[in-house]
Amino acid sequence: MVKKKDLYKELVILATIKYEKEKGRNAQELGESEKKGYDIESTSQDDVRYIEVKSTSKTSCDIFLTSNELKALLQNKNKYYVYIVTNVLKKPTVHIINGNELYEIIEKNKDVKVVIPFNEWRERRYDEYVF
Repeated sequence: MVKKKDLYKELVILATIKYEKEKGRNAQELGESEKKGYDIESTSQDDVRYIEVKSTSKTSCDIFLTSNELKALLQNKNKYYVYIVTNVLKKPTVHIINGNELYEIIEKNKDVKVVIPFNEWRERRYDEYVF
């Protein structure tokens, strides 16, 4: 049985590659072992794009970046892009934002959050007190 998340991911990867090819760029999906903080490398004669894709079945959404994705963004602001595909199952729409723009959002928006997984912080806790 195919998971909904996997289906969405495959649809957005295909939509992104199609968009890139229509713009005259050569887009290649990275394999799981190659992940560098983005999903796709897209090249043209004078440009390279590092593309992270996000998706939702809704028409709007917040996006979350992993620490690896954030690191790639900070190292490659000019070449890093996030392609957010909304309304995946009905009318997929690709929204494109450049790393410089994302960085500005991060810098000015005090509501940007970092998620630290429960298992990670629990393993590293200094002490525990039950009362």
